Amino acid sequence: MKLNFKNLFLLISGVFVNTTTANPQNTAPTETPSTTTPSSNTNTNTTIFTDCDNLKLILNEYSEKDIIFTDHTMDCCDDDKFICKNIDGTTYITEINLGYNYLNGNISKSFGNFTMLEKLDLRSNKLSGSIPEDLKRLTHLEHLDLSTNSLSGDFPFFIGDMTNLRIFDISNNEIGGTLPESIKKLTKLEVFSIRYNLIFGDITDFFSSTPNLNILDLSLNKLSGTIPKSIRELSNITEIHLNNNKLKGSLPNSFTSLNQLEILYLSFNDLKGSVPDMPKSLKLCSYKETNLCIKEDAVCGVGNTPICTFNYNNLFIIIGGAIAALILIIFIVKKRSSNKRTGKPKQKLSDQALLIDDSELGEFIELKDSDDYHRRYVEVDEDYVFDQKNFNKFVN
Repeated sequence: MKLNFKNLFLLISGVFVNTTTANPQNTAPTETPSTTTPSSNTNTNTTIFTDCDNLKLILNEYSEKDIIFTDHTMDCCDDDKFICKNIDGTTYITEINLGYNYLNGNISKSFGNFTMLEKLDLRSNKLSGSIPEDLKRLTHLEHLDLSTNSLSGDFPFFIGDMTNLRIFDISNNEIGGTLPESIKKLTKLEVFSIRYNLIFGDITDFFSSTPNLNILDLSLNKLSGTIPKSIRELSNITEIHLNNNKLKGSLPNSFTSLNQLEILYLSFNDLKGSVPDMPKSLKLCSYKETNLCIKEDAVCGVGNTPICTFNYNNLFIIIGGAIAALILIIFIVKKRSSNKRTGKPKQKLSDQALLIDDSELGEFIELKDSDDYHRRYVEVDEDYVFDQKNFNKFVN
């Protein structure tokens, strides 16, 4: 059979099309768009970096085994360690509870990427290094617990940026430095614990800015100076732990107004003086290894704290001295009034010195030189002077 040119062209074209269709591996693959910047998932079809993706990166820093979460999803959420919440149609991790998990190394800077995080609990691990400044991006954080680790460095100066903090606990670490003024910005603070660290300097006076504070634990540090009088502003305080520091001075009377106070530990400081009247709510207290004393009817501390007996002795001395001074003043006033009524010259308890002529020395014995050319001073007895028979001997 003979094929004309037209039929031959169609036959070759058909073979070429079939060959291309049967070999799809020759076609370039299509890439799936994705982002590299951490963010939370949305309801669009675009693949993005979710909170669970960020969590997986963090956990892989602390674990030798890869953590398996489905990429670009929120399947890491549970009701225990990683609690999530839907906010405006988007799911975020709002709580991370990784306490007692043997985490070793530094605190990951990626923790600062959880934009809606409300609680971060990393207590009782083996974390070291300083607290990363990246955490200041957690502006919704209410609860931060980094206690019982091996953290060091200075106290986080950026804490004032975390204005929603209610609970702040960095106790049992090796953190040093001083307490920054930025603490005054934490107006919602309820628990502030820096127990057992290396923090020094004066107690930053932030009490006026934190009226909701319930528990204040500054114990076992190197704090010095005096206790701020503004402590009276802590109207909701139930526990105050200031023991084992280098605090000095006396206790402000403002302690009396803390009507919710139940626990007060001030032992092992250089405090001195009398403990002011404490509220009846106080149940536990300690003033050991201080120079503080209490009244006999104190609501707490009787039996293991010295009684301020010396205060009463001082009071008696002051009152006795005041009475003696008053009697002396009355005596002097009456004496002067009596002299004015009788017209007698002023009398002195000591002998008087009068002026006489040399020719009138008479019975006088002891003379003293005077600037006056013709006169000298002589010490005489006033009874002798005012005797009528001797009076004419003296020069007026």
